[in-house]
Amino acid sequence: MANKAIFKSIRGKTPPPADTVNEAGGVAYKLGPEAALATMAATCTFGDAYYLNAEQQLDHLLQVAKANTPEFVAKTAVFARTRGFMKDAPALLTALLPTMGEEGRALFKKIFGEVVDNGRELRTFVQVCRSGATGRKSLGTVIKRKIQEMLARVPANVLFRWSVGNDPSLGDIVKMVHPKPDSPEKEALYGYLLKKEHSFEKLPGLVKLFEEFKKYKEGKTSTPVAVPPVPFQMLDNLALTAAEWSELFKTGGWHFVRMNLNTAKRHGVFEKPEMVNLVAKRLADRDEILRSRVFPYQLLMAYNHAAENMPRAIGNALHAALDVSVDNIPEMNGSIAVCIDTSGSMGMPATGYRGSATSAASCVEIAALFAAAIMRRNKADTKIVPFDDQVHSIHVDPNDSILTNARKLARNGGGTNCACALSYLNQIGHKGELVIYVSDNEAWIETPAGKVYRRMFGGVSGMATEWAAYKSRNHQARLVNVNIQPYTTSQMPDVASPDVYQVAGFSDQIFRLVGDWLAGRGPEHWVETIKAINLDAAVEVVE
Repeated sequence: MANKAIFKSIRGKTPPPADTVNEAGGVAYKLGPEAALATMAATCTFGDAYYLNAEQQLDHLLQVAKANTPEFVAKTAVFARTRGFMKDAPALLTALLPTMGEEGRALFKKIFGEVVDNGRELRTFVQVCRSGATGRKSLGTVIKRKIQEMLARVPANVLFRWSVGNDPSLGDIVKMVHPKPDSPEKEALYGYLLKKEHSFEKLPGLVKLFEEFKKYKEGKTSTPVAVPPVPFQMLDNLALTAAEWSELFKTGGWHFVRMNLNTAKRHGVFEKPEMVNLVAKRLADRDEILRSRVFPYQLLMAYNHAAENMPRAIGNALHAALDVSVDNIPEMNGSIAVCIDTSGSMGMPATGYRGSATSAASCVEIAALFAAAIMRRNKADTKIVPFDDQVHSIHVDPNDSILTNARKLARNGGGTNCACALSYLNQIGHKGELVIYVSDNEAWIETPAGKVYRRMFGGVSGMATEWAAYKSRNHQARLVNVNIQPYTTSQMPDVASPDVYQVAGFSDQIFRLVGDWLAGRGPEHWVETIKAINLDAAVEVVE
């Protein structure tokens, strides 16, 4: 009789053997060139992650980009910017295109205005170009011409709003590309930005308002001037009164209010109870939340960024807004299991360590929020399975607030064993239509219930093996594997399958992508979503 411990039958369809080792040293599946680029572009922020530092991420992203066609690189840049809401990775991919031959230069011209869509992104793009990361430090004729075209078509008042920030500043960029002003207003603005002689009377109206306000605040004129509608960073050094800051929060847009709560607190806006009530009411306004299409992740960021001594009414409003924002998430009906990775590596900030730009949300917080939001939308039958090297039992009540449940779930520590969550579902005989994983896919411990997958199953990952067993009991079940860190391996084979959807990223667009796939509106592999982008229909955006 053969040794049953070695020749034990595998339930379900036999998965293919793994073909690589991940960053943690565990058995894994290598993503194909397109999936690897898509994953890196949707998750790479060039902050030090658990397994890869910023320089290693840059090397990885450049390697996988060069392994793809210029067309797919261009489409990935557009996807990462317009749907993944990424900043640095799309700028890098766009800067790489002019170095990829004639086709790359032609594609660069098509997508530049869609990827480089505001002042911050323009400064990032120029910084990337001049860093030498793409193999050259000069901008070159093609790049200079596109920037000149952008400066020509962007209204002068918008360009002035873009002048926040340095290294490079907008003035530095003007000096580099030598745009020809197409109006007296632009000519005066360029002189103003370059600190050269210019006509004050010909400056854009917003610049004149700002300069007049500065004179008033500096005591050079006694005539009161209203606070101009400029980025608040331009006002920080002008000693605005609490009343002047309050006016900004009365008239600013909903996202402005959400994103600048600490600024309001720092400048005394919340010293008056009526302003606390006004801001709290705006934050929790259901119509404004739904109209703004804000998603839970953005509100979690606002909550985590909020100062500890923020008025309680503001914190309560963010709690309420989180619950309302779930209405922006597509429904996922049926019996659902959400498996969230709570291992030590998931305790990293979602954007990695980036100094003052470090994300206020960790990977495990995003995973927990994802699970809590799905439970709220599907109260009837959602099972949440937190795991690290083993499954943990954490009680969450679907009637509690999303933030309360997310905080319960966002514990972290221990090694990573992606297989153990599915192994647990198999052990209890779970019946379900959908299993969702949120993880960094860096599994390295694979011994649930005494099984040693690597030895027994010829290198097949434990997660793939347990999924095959789950499918043998739940024939209609589907699996969504969400990777939220910039690594190029997975615990599931990277093959198109009607049963498995692998996607990467930590923006709220994940909800839409998964919702489209479940509803049959999306392709089997999310890479096909990127390939379907029509570059000929690319539109230049100004924010």
